[in-house]
Amino acid sequence: MAAHVPLSRDELAAFLPNHRAVIYFEALFETVSPIIEEQPLPATIEDVAVDASLAHSKANQAISNNVLNKKTSRSNQVMVWLTM
Repeated sequence: MAAHVPLSRDELAAFLPNHRAVIYFEALFETVSPIIEEQPLPATIEDVAVDASLAHSKANQAISNNVLNKKTSRSNQVMVWLTM
């Protein structure tokens, strides 16, 4: 991968509305650049599809676990109520 060369302030000013936006954009680059270097972008659209599929599966699992936990919690409340 090519070396990361940040945009200059003049380049940012060409499409940002004011100096404040340029400063915030520079801060954004400083925050995101190390993350991108640690986790490079996917090489192909297939990689993106695999990542999306995995994320979808994890989301469904989290939803299922949350629903299951709520049902278990509710049944435990009923059990406590019935034993009173």
